[in-house]
Amino acid sequence: MRSRNGPGFTLVELLVVIAIIGILIALLLAAVQAAREAARRMQCINNLKQIGLAILNFESSYGKLPVGWTSEPDINGAITQHTAFAQILPFIEQDTLDDLFQYEYRTLDDMNREPTATEVPSYQCPSDNAQGRKWHHDVYNHFFARANSAVCCGSDTMVRESEGGIVVTMFRNGKEVDNDGTFCPGGPRKMADLCDGTSNTVLAAEVVAGRDAEGAYGYDARGLWAWPNMGGCIYTHRTTPNTSTPDNMHPGECSSQDAMLPCVAPTSSQDEHYAAARSRHPGGVNALFGDGHVSFFSDTVDATVWQWLGAIDDGNPIPMEH
Repeated sequence: MRSRNGPGFTLVELLVVIAIIGILIALLLAAVQAAREAARRMQCINNLKQIGLAILNFESSYGKLPVGWTSEPDINGAITQHTAFAQILPFIEQDTLDDLFQYEYRTLDDMNREPTATEVPSYQCPSDNAQGRKWHHDVYNHFFARANSAVCCGSDTMVRESEGGIVVTMFRNGKEVDNDGTFCPGGPRKMADLCDGTSNTVLAAEVVAGRDAEGAYGYDARGLWAWPNMGGCIYTHRTTPNTSTPDNMHPGECSSQDAMLPCVAPTSSQDEHYAAARSRHPGGVNALFGDGHVSFFSDTVDATVWQWLGAIDDGNPIPMEH
């Protein structure tokens, strides 16, 4: 019924107008969120490209790629264990942080507490709120800064008993061990070792940084650029991106409290350890290749192709559209 004082709106008309405005606002918010996520994803791509350039410049300077983590004895005879991300600091405009590292000592020694607790913006993804969430190793009273990048150590598990080919200087139970990825713990590769081609071999990818959770050391150790272990600075292609299959890690270093980070930690045997590439981006992860380019991979990528991309010399043909 119209107002006697002139034209007006009925209650139904008002409700329709309000509903239309609500729909428009929802669409606008969705568009804004999509635009923001696109910008965050682009920032992650740029971060990985910087990491790739740093790795290539390291190789150009030293004639070898950085290792998963160093295995030289420190001045006390222990293993240094400085990660690939620590090794490339001078090539990623982090000279001040690099100067803080005492590389002749272990990563876990007291004199390296400050650098390992320092956040590196190029190692963090804005889609994951990793800033400020440091991991505390109770045994050593050592803090480690979160990160969202990890280097690839192969198509399966962290190491395997060597079956010939490239042999690294890492031993477990008296046996030489190796993996089929670009980054071994202990022994360096060269670009020439990437026999499948640099454009077909993944160097690094995104990982989700762990959140505070109960465990032997108190927290989830995934996504730590200076922590030398599976899920911290390295990952594998055994499982597809953002898989619901739990990561298999060292006891006390993971927790499944976060739905995106399922894990089990039943054994300290490193030839059983693996962790997936993960991200907070909808539907997939960014991955860095040996030629420096970055590609986005869907969670539904073919598992076999994903494994082939993690290996340096399996000889398998990679589809043009991977």
